[in-house]
Amino acid sequence: MKQVETRIFLGMARRAAILTPPAAALGWLWRGPKAGITVLIAVSLVLAIFGVTAYAASIAAQISPGALGGAFLIGFVVKLGAMTAIVAYLRKQPFIDFPVFFGVFAVSYLVLLTAETSAWVKERGEAEGEGQGGREPDESESGHETHKINKTPAPAGTTAG
Repeated sequence: MKQVETRIFLGMARRAAILTPPAAALGWLWRGPKAGITVLIAVSLVLAIFGVTAYAASIAAQISPGALGGAFLIGFVVKLGAMTAIVAYLRKQPFIDFPVFFGVFAVSYLVLLTAETSAWVKERGEAEGEGQGGREPDESESGHETHKINKTPAPAGTTAG
């Protein structure tokens, strides 16, 4: 079985491969060739960031859970510095439409991460037979009243909560 991070990254890459060409074409039509090229660069940078994260997490997970936490913490700081340097460099380049870059970078980062993480959580919940992404049903779904704190059935003649 592939590492979770690798599976999420590959899903992001698939979604980006589908969505990026039309987005680049729209950018090209809306603001010219610079915008089209900028869309491609911004999405590529987002995928590179997630790819490096997935690779580092896969290696760290083989070492220990503590190494995984350390890899994410150190990786976050390193990626933040690298992104800052890359964005500062790209901002001065004549082939970059910076407002388009900033918007596409932010939106693609959030959309790809949210979509793939949600898909993974849903898949995992269904694989475990719960169909609810791993959460417990609340009283409206279970058909009986429960105490809010410990989820045990309420005694007869009382109300929960």
